[in-house]
Amino acid sequence: MRESRIILENVETYYHVSNELRQDLKALTQEEQKNLESFIFASAECCAIEVIAYTVYSLGYDMLIRIPKPYRVRDKDLEELIKKHFNNQIWNNYVKLKLNSDKENLSKQKKMHRARLFSLQEFVRFYAQRFSRFYNSEHDQKGPVWRQRFRSFPVINDSDLLKDVIGYVHTRPATRENKIKDPSSYTLSSWSKVISGNQKWRKIYNHIAEEKDWRKSKNSFLTSIDLMEGRLVRPYYGDINEKLVEKYRNKNKMTKEKIEERKKNWKRMYGRLKRYVEKNGDFLFPRNSEKHRDLVYWVRMQKNYYRKNKISTEHKVLLEKIKFPFDTKTSILKQSDKNRKVSAIWLKKYNLLKKYKKEHGDISPPYKDNEVYSFVNYQRTMKKKKKLTMDQLTMLDDLNFPWSTKRKKH
Repeated sequence: MRESRIILENVETYYHVSNELRQDLKALTQEEQKNLESFIFASAECCAIEVIAYTVYSLGYDMLIRIPKPYRVRDKDLEELIKKHFNNQIWNNYVKLKLNSDKENLSKQKKMHRARLFSLQEFVRFYAQRFSRFYNSEHDQKGPVWRQRFRSFPVINDSDLLKDVIGYVHTRPATRENKIKDPSSYTLSSWSKVISGNQKWRKIYNHIAEEKDWRKSKNSFLTSIDLMEGRLVRPYYGDINEKLVEKYRNKNKMTKEKIEERKKNWKRMYGRLKRYVEKNGDFLFPRNSEKHRDLVYWVRMQKNYYRKNKISTEHKVLLEKIKFPFDTKTSILKQSDKNRKVSAIWLKKYNLLKKYKKEHGDISPPYKDNEVYSFVNYQRTMKKKKKLTMDQLTMLDDLNFPWSTKRKKH
């Protein structure tokens, strides 16, 4: 049984955070490690979290972070974070809401982005998901990249305890790789930067060591590194304030009220989905639609619960009544011409075919209509050879393309 995660809220907290790649995956190259490092720091900035010490190595990462006591972030600063760390589509949507003075939806957007601030889960989710997409793309694969859910342990704000955790963060990679290595040889680590004279990182380490002179700080950290070298068990994190822990546990305890609230939310979303299907006749949602964003997320959750065999019998029966597509490979987003990746030449001929169908009511062009006739036959040949893309197949199916070779006589 996995350990329950302790997350302390509304107080300054230090956390030891780590994770590793799945055992069956290839070790990270230097370039992949650099990408992971950049994702971690982008995530830290986006979530207003400070990285105190870190090491990125071939099997994963280890770090000590500080989550400050939450404070009010100005709208201007929040907008800068959105613009810098999210794609153009999200930023353009935000700007559009602002220009249209859509206060209700703009407020929802701000609330959503503010929820990421000072959140340990959002911090890890941000870099872990981005790196997973990058890694899978590089290796032409799908599926999870990380061995397990990330590990996190709150650490008491005590100089000696924090130094030991930092020592563990810098010696853990060598222990995991079964190598005898100087921690500074891991170039993608805060220790290598400190040793090379980086003033920003020296200032952080001096603050942890409660020293002003780097030479004194260095000696105390070297002691911790020697102490942690080859260690197989985690360092001591101190006794967390039991009142804070109890407060967190009570907050997250599933009370009768919370269970009832969840049931109401499920029925509400189910009702929305049922009305949508009755109106549209399918489970396909418009791409990038703010109106249906939460419903799309809910539908995907039901698919995942079904795949993991975690869906209740009651919910399954209700979803089956509306012929819910449980198959997780089935897309629930509509295709649009703008999003389809097809060549300009193919699209031009496709539009000619579209025009022909509109005029004649079918897709059986005579031989004399050479261009459309050739295009139709060529699509049939390409399908047999399995050389049509999914986008091309979808677009042709939208026209009820006759894949058989029978032709109308003219």
